[in-house]
Amino acid sequence: MSRDLIEQTRGRWRGILAHAGISESFLTGKKGPCPICKDGVDRFRFDDKGGSGSYICNQCGAGYGIHLLQKATGLDYAHACKLIETAMPTVQRSQPAALPSSENVLIKAKALWNEGAGIAEMTATACHLRNRGLSLDILPRSIRHHDRVMYLEDGEFHGRLPAMLSLIQAPDGRPCGVHRTYLTPDGRKAPVPSPRKIMGTLPEGSAVRLAPATEAIGIAEGIETALAARQKFGVPVWAALTANNLEKWVPPEGASHVFVFGDNDRSFTGQAAAFVLAKRLKQQGFTIEVHIPPCLGTDWNDETMGAI
Repeated sequence: MSRDLIEQTRGRWRGILAHAGISESFLTGKKGPCPICKDGVDRFRFDDKGGSGSYICNQCGAGYGIHLLQKATGLDYAHACKLIETAMPTVQRSQPAALPSSENVLIKAKALWNEGAGIAEMTATACHLRNRGLSLDILPRSIRHHDRVMYLEDGEFHGRLPAMLSLIQAPDGRPCGVHRTYLTPDGRKAPVPSPRKIMGTLPEGSAVRLAPATEAIGIAEGIETALAARQKFGVPVWAALTANNLEKWVPPEGASHVFVFGDNDRSFTGQAAAFVLAKRLKQQGFTIEVHIPPCLGTDWNDETMGAI
């Protein structure tokens, strides 16, 4: 298409594609069957990024509005462009959905955190921690329980579930988000596509601070992994939440001895992240110890579970 036609079609692809006979049920922005390969249940999504008509199918690939038009209708390029020109006078430009600002998301995250409560004995969070072989004797203030946290997937509401809430703090101590672990009432991982989600942001160097900072401090990837490492090694351990963030973690002021508890991933992602962090902190003058569990494919919580 010409540059002029590209600009004219921006934000109008839903109408253009519907004009071409493609059912609007394929153009909702939600996962569903594919109008191109005519198969599947949730393999296709029309995401229309930047009003470009973009889509992605797990079977036949991704593309933009012009590609979707051609592949779904069988039109060649010239006839597709002709159809677009015919449709343009009758198609209104849709308004892009307003994305929530980071400030609004943080306000919502703080509100969710404030709704959380301490971890009572029979809550789903307490059951979850016990199921993972973790002691409830010293529960960090950075973890709370919530009985009914909204669960959304691709913007669609799927009900409310019990959840473990964990407060994420930036290197300067500012709250910047809440990590949610969705659970069943008896403490198992909830049977949803994404049982672990972050509301807010995860700035470089941030962590869930699972214990007060001391001169000797540990860092691990997952929350349960960090709690297990603290239980085994007797040092306070924080959770970076991802391997990428582990690499960029910033020790608190006053720390001089850092224990890095890496995951023993089959992909070597966890081990690599642990040693990237260890190398950087060693160069900055910290005393470093790296601890990796001995069995491939495990983390320190798996080690704890195996010892029960």
